[in-house]
Amino acid sequence: MAATGRRRYPELAIGALPSPEQDDLDDFFPLDRNHRRHIRQLELATRPIVIHTREAWTDTLQILRERYTGGGVFHCFTGGPAEAREALDLGFHLSFGGVLTFPKAEPVREAARQAPLDRILVETDAPYLAPVPHRGKRNEPAFVVEVARKLAALRGVALEDIGGATARNYGTLFRRALPGSR
Repeated sequence: MAATGRRRYPELAIGALPSPEQDDLDDFFPLDRNHRRHIRQLELATRPIVIHTREAWTDTLQILRERYTGGGVFHCFTGGPAEAREALDLGFHLSFGGVLTFPKAEPVREAARQAPLDRILVETDAPYLAPVPHRGKRNEPAFVVEVARKLAALRGVALEDIGGATARNYGTLFRRALPGSR
């Protein structure tokens, strides 16, 4: 326990690192400075990294190929099969959220079908991107079961199989970040 009386949890990952072109940061940092800042964060990372990329796959994957070998997770994965394959080849896990359930997200669903079960996670990305049937509402952790249901249906397995696999995957991915596990 920390001096404040609150429990201190171990740091498991570095992130979520935004993609180099993420709009909300471009107003504050020029693109070239953003790239340098992301690269420096990668060079300093001693734990798995969490990346949120959107509309920047080429740059993100190039930077990772050139500057990082530690693995991690593509949080709120929105790529298709090609992006999934490259991320997996670089040692990353794919974390699927509510987008997996959206009607127009077939490339994301195809990536989820093809990805190895031992490299998949599920998430909410709360309060954003609530899954169908809650789309348009504020997302919350309880809705992650809808993502897991969709993933189970896509892969033709039981919901319990997805739950067990994603729990194991989380442990595998972040175990090395726990105290005494190195």
